[in-house]
Amino acid sequence: MNHVSEWLSAGVSPPLDDYARTLPLADLPDFLATLAKSTAIATLRLHTPTVAAVEPEEWITAADVAALLKIEPKAVRRMAALRPYRSTALGPKTIRYSRAGVMRLIKRRTS
Repeated sequence: MNHVSEWLSAGVSPPLDDYARTLPLADLPDFLATLAKSTAIATLRLHTPTVAAVEPEEWITAADVAALLKIEPKAVRRMAALRPYRSTALGPKTIRYSRAGVMRLIKRRTS
């Protein structure tokens, strides 16, 4: 049970109610501004979808792709559906493939 539910079930006002009743009149505009800001933040949280953490892209070799697709590594290089990535960091002739891209290709072929 959360705090608001506890207060309501106990028949007790939340602390802000008591604060609003006892605060000097001169301080009420600032109090209302703070409440409005808190309300806006809470409303945004309710209406903003949470995003799952994005996994970093995994780059695999032609041999790895061949094993996943159950084909020869030479055939991987000829497949138009796979977009290779040349990694200059690993060497000018180093080619890698996106594991996520390969998995999407497998899913398309099986459905």
